[in-house]
Amino acid sequence: MTTIMKSKEETAMELIAAHYKLDSEMKDAKLFLTNQDRIIRILELTDGVPSCSRPSPFNFDAALSEGVPYPSSVILVNQKDWDKIINGKMKLPIRWNMKNARNVSKEEVASLMD
Repeated sequence: MTTIMKSKEETAMELIAAHYKLDSEMKDAKLFLTNQDRIIRILELTDGVPSCSRPSPFNFDAALSEGVPYPSSVILVNQKDWDKIINGKMKLPIRWNMKNARNVSKEEVASLMD
């Protein structure tokens, strides 16, 4: 039996959908995908976190048993910190390049939230 592994983007969309479902205060998600490595990077804009002086990611290994074949890294920021990032007053970690960021709305992943 051959198992077809999901793409990074498919896996990322499923993760983002799960996070929207779990966090009622999550307003937006930014997906940072590159071909340079296997890591799925997601920035989540949520009012459920306090301000910080520098955004730090939560890193997760791949979890094949959970249907997540890629490692992931998630940063949680509130609106105040997101505004600082956008205005260049707060930096994201290395490899979190805003040029690679793609917005993923709740509506875009709604069908995966069932």
